Amino acid sequence: SAGGKVCAICRGIFVAVKEGHPAYHRW
Repeated sequence: SAGGKVCAICRGIFVAVKEGHPAYHRW
């Protein structure tokens, strides 16, 4: 489903933006 695909992408981004990253507070 489209929702599942978006979720997977968001999860990948979340993993990439680890704590301490400048953009961490945006998540």
